[in-house]
Amino acid sequence: MADRVSSGERNAALDIFAGSSSAVAAVQGVFGPAGAAVGAAKVGAAMAGATAGAASGSWAFDREQIDAVIRQWEDLRDDLEQDRQSINSMIRNAVPPSSDDPSGQFVKSILDGLRSLDESNSSMAEYVQDFLDKLYKARNVISQTETDNTDPFRSATSPSDKSL
Repeated sequence: MADRVSSGERNAALDIFAGSSSAVAAVQGVFGPAGAAVGAAKVGAAMAGATAGAASGSWAFDREQIDAVIRQWEDLRDDLEQDRQSINSMIRNAVPPSSDDPSGQFVKSILDGLRSLDESNSSMAEYVQDFLDKLYKARNVISQTETDNTDPFRSATSPSDKSL
């Protein structure tokens, strides 16, 4: 996924992802510099409204809409997996250039940061997978509801008595 956010829009802490195809950059590209929390809140609010407000008519999702949302979240999940692999590769390859204490301490601090990044990535991946599970369930409910609502019409319009 292409990085659609210019590095000028990122704060310095996130600029390490400039030009990458990371999930962070992808989320920022979709939801802006505010990041995943705002985007997840928007989609979460829409989904909650689709469930809670369906009776009042304020929100409704059809199968195609929820499939499109699912594809976006699956893309994010896949990006997070690519990031996890990159982080683990960096952890495996972080070795001190020499055996002196300052080099060892420097690599230790890099590894501490990479492990924190890995924990954060795992937490995001777990959140995304949990949300995907809810979306899959919602899609199944929508499909079942559509089937339940169309079955009476199918039986009423199907020619069951050819003599009429």
